[in-house]
Amino acid sequence: MTRLESSAPFAELNTALTRLLAEFGTRRTLTALLRALIATRRPPPARLKRHPLNCNHLRRDIGLPPVREPLPSQRAPWLG
Repeated sequence: MTRLESSAPFAELNTALTRLLAEFGTRRTLTALLRALIATRRPPPARLKRHPLNCNHLRRDIGLPPVREPLPSQRAPWLG
């Protein structure tokens, strides 16, 4: 059985970091690393409210029973 994993993963990281520092300089490398750490993640796109199979005409085409439309809210409007 052969072991394909690196026994010294930090040595490879150190080599890559040294190469980046030599090519771009300390300031640019540090700035890029900090921006990558601080960068805000974008939220995933909003999901569609109606799934395609909730459309009655598509359901009818594939032989499924129609979906009832939800009833309007029974709460008083002033309650929010």
